[in-house]
Amino acid sequence: MDNISFKHQSLKLPVKELSGTLLFNHSDIALSNVQGFYGSSDLLLNGLFKNLFANVLFDNEPLGIEANLKSEFIDLNELLKNADSSDTEAYLFMLSP
Repeated sequence: MDNISFKHQSLKLPVKELSGTLLFNHSDIALSNVQGFYGSSDLLLNGLFKNLFANVLFDNEPLGIEANLKSEFIDLNELLKNADSSDTEAYLFMLSP
């Protein structure tokens, strides 16, 4: 990949300037030096997403992630802010079960 940017309704912020190498093996995907921005936060990902395509396409399919994430700048105000809140309201923070 080289300099890919996109928005999706399931993402709160746009993904910008995504570059790196993806390796596909059946339902798994390996990421090598995938770097870019999620909103104003930078990221660098290396690792393996196991069963990714089955997880995306079918309900109740497990997803395994073995990856390293590195960032020089993470904007927590931007990442944790509820889209419908003002700057004075509490953050929304949820983890998937």
